[in-house]
Amino acid sequence: MNITYKTSPRAKYIRITVKGRGEVIVTVPNGVTKTQAETFVQKNKKWIDDKLEQAKEKHGDVPAEYGIGTEFKTKLTVVKVLETEKEKPFLKQEKDFLGIYIPIGSNIERAEWQELIKTQIEEQLKREAKYYLVKRTRELSSLKGIKIGKVSIRTTKSRWGSCSHNDDISLSVYLMTLPDELIDYVICHELAHVKEKNHSKAFWAHLEMLLPGAGKLDKDMKKYTTAVL
Repeated sequence: MNITYKTSPRAKYIRITVKGRGEVIVTVPNGVTKTQAETFVQKNKKWIDDKLEQAKEKHGDVPAEYGIGTEFKTKLTVVKVLETEKEKPFLKQEKDFLGIYIPIGSNIERAEWQELIKTQIEEQLKREAKYYLVKRTRELSSLKGIKIGKVSIRTTKSRWGSCSHNDDISLSVYLMTLPDELIDYVICHELAHVKEKNHSKAFWAHLEMLLPGAGKLDKDMKKYTTAVL
């Protein structure tokens, strides 16, 4: 059983999560020791085993998503998983890529290594998004003559973007995995909400005026998902 322990200042109690790949994540509040968390896990071992069995039946023996040599292309660079002779993992920006270096001999299929790699790829997407998406949103809002509030980047998987009643724009970091024209579509979609707060016919007409061909781009969006990591 591969178990990853995570401390969270927001957690009020110990929480056990069994993911689809059969990973067990134990979220621990501040002030709770690892020994206490391990005792809690042992008390709930039967429940965990049942959940792991259910995950196996549903997903099968899913192989690790990331291995040595894995490459993940972002908009501005390539993230590579590589080996190092050093004892601890580290991140290094090379000339043509960003390297995630894992100690030689590590069992990279273990949940903690998979989670580390996934987290570092996500962090790179965030860094790029805070530069590219914010800049592009400001450019398009200026070009379209639309006044907006704050532009924020979030790790939202339920939606690509949103526009608040204060005209603040929130965009998902996973937009960075889409083609440029679809990034612009999502941004313009949220800019259209500055005037039309719902998805009425008036909204779609306004969006089409802001971005001709928006209807086709909306259909193209259905080919993509935020579940890329």
